[in-house]
Amino acid sequence: MKIKNLKAFTLAEVLIALLIIGIIATIILPTLLNNIKKAEYSSKLKKFYSTMSHAISLSELENGEAGG
Repeated sequence: MKIKNLKAFTLAEVLIALLIIGIIATIILPTLLNNIKKAEYSSKLKKFYSTMSHAISLSELENGEAGG
């Protein structure tokens, strides 16, 4: 009975690969989270501006032009 010559990664190789992936994730994740927060703030600001513009328009329709 012959034993097949299987080729596989050693435990050390797998651990080194996981370590490299962990280091890269540690570097990249804070940047990605910061970009997500910036996009969220920008979206909320645009919504606020739109809501306020709409409220001013409705107020001017009901009460006339502001300052006039």
